Amino acid sequence: MTKLVSAKAPPPKIGELEDLIPRLMLFPGEDSIAYEDLRDALLGDLAPGAPYERALAENLVTLEWEAIRHRRMRDTLIKAKARDLAIGVFSTGEVGDAFRPDKKDELLGSALVSADRKSAAKAAAALKKHEISLDEIFAKAYSHVSHQLELHEKKLADLETRRRRLRDDYERLKAARAGSVEDAEIIG
Repeated sequence: MTKLVSAKAPPPKIGELEDLIPRLMLFPGEDSIAYEDLRDALLGDLAPGAPYERALAENLVTLEWEAIRHRRMRDTLIKAKARDLAIGVFSTGEVGDAFRPDKKDELLGSALVSADRKSAAKAAAALKKHEISLDEIFAKAYSHVSHQLELHEKKLADLETRRRRLRDDYERLKAARAGSVEDAEIIG
């Protein structure tokens, strides 16, 4: 009697999955080192021990990065509008959209939302001369772009829900695998 042998290949090992699981495409300007650091930290924390755990863990990494991305885009929309409104203040003395700025006004408006603290402080001091606060500019910027922010806020809520569900699935999978260890010796 002839024995039949399955032609099915053995499942890929975790290291071999690197080529099978597509990596997240980073947008221009996104920090690939920050992404890899986040990925390494999360995968280290999740410690996937089986191929499907690895796939779920990679999906969790992607969801985390997407949440970071949408928060950054949301904040950038507000910051860009605040810059434009600040340029208007420097140009006209009022918070509004109708203005014809000169180069100095544009530089001050950009400096006001800059990461450079020294430039931002100088611009904030110039803003005080107009008796308009940075909070007022950001509040108006937020209201001006609120319809555009809805997309990111909805996406963030969706990502949070998906992440929670995926994490629950991941934890159940790990618990099931941990519970099915054969030949385990229980130490008292």
